[in-house]
Amino acid sequence: MSEPTLLRVWPPEGDAAPDAPYRVLIGGDVLPVEPLVPGPDGDWGALAAGLAPLLDRTDATVANLECPVTARTAARAKIGGSSFRTPPGALGLLTALRVRAVSLANNHVFDYGDDAVADTVALLHEAGIPAPGATARLDAPPEIALVRVGQAARVGVWTACFDLPETAGRRPVGLEPIRPARASAAAAALAEAGATVRIALLHLGLEKHDHPEPADADAARAVAAAGFDVVACCHGHRIQGFEVREGRAGSPPAFVFHGLGSLASGCMYGMPEREGLAVVAGLDAAGRLATVDAVPVFLAEDGRPLLPCPERAEAILARVRTLSAAISDGSFRDAFHAESGGGVLRSQVRDFARAFRRGGLAGVVVKLRQARWKHVVRAWNALIRAIGSR
Repeated sequence: MSEPTLLRVWPPEGDAAPDAPYRVLIGGDVLPVEPLVPGPDGDWGALAAGLAPLLDRTDATVANLECPVTARTAARAKIGGSSFRTPPGALGLLTALRVRAVSLANNHVFDYGDDAVADTVALLHEAGIPAPGATARLDAPPEIALVRVGQAARVGVWTACFDLPETAGRRPVGLEPIRPARASAAAAALAEAGATVRIALLHLGLEKHDHPEPADADAARAVAAAGFDVVACCHGHRIQGFEVREGRAGSPPAFVFHGLGSLASGCMYGMPEREGLAVVAGLDAAGRLATVDAVPVFLAEDGRPLLPCPERAEAILARVRTLSAAISDGSFRDAFHAESGGGVLRSQVRDFARAFRRGGLAGVVVKLRQARWKHVVRAWNALIRAIGSR
């Protein structure tokens, strides 16, 4: 079994790494759906065996749980997109991954309705896994989680998403939104709760893109500036590079990972979605952030996570370096627009046509109600660029 291949993010190469007795793994999407299911023995935990050399060195994991955990089988009516759920037994995979907190602020947690979200929160609570992000109220403080590691380390977690139909504000109780004021309030609440390191898990990114959308990159940077040490983005199912930002006074820099890809997932469109990145945050004896490493992860054909062979690991890290350089010099903006082309506009036209076929004008109205402002902006920008290129 391969040993982890590390990319040192902090401290810089050549500097001595301080002692870091505790390690927190920050993973991307966990989506335990077909074909990522156990064999006849039903052992969900065995699906994480390929990461054993990494998990053996991990004290706690935080990740994005991209679907509800429920026995319910009636999916909510939905215009476009797949509906996902996983059975209660899948908690065995989270346990094997050493998950101590998850984000539920994503576009699939409501796929089976409000009752399935309640099932998920209750099951995770019973398992001792806090799951902020899906039961937020704008008239209440942001939901946060605090994970104790060792004697002194307190890992604070805030989770949020960008402009989804189920976001709190569009409904009384729903997904935590990415807003500067909410991010600042969450950082302050974590500080008051004694968090020694603050992590934000954000639902950002556009599928089938290697570079972050400029608006998403700006949103992630704003969250870091609000007082978070590590900001990790999930949703695009692809690696999208990272950057080092100015941190809080007296603290190391802030680290923004614009796309971690998947940690374990049955949703794979192609080879790029089989490559992921796990962030290993090393904490000193007082629980403060001391080191940051990036570890490449590769998904098997059924979505099981593996540590890739050295050659594949180096190829993944080479791509990470290239994508990160584009973020650093700003060229990712043009690269994102080149990747998008007319694809965003075509996808919106296709979705509205599907809504009309399924429900006539009423279906189009439902689609309009579900539309995200970001999708409107993306389609408009794509239209302007298409006209300008003629």
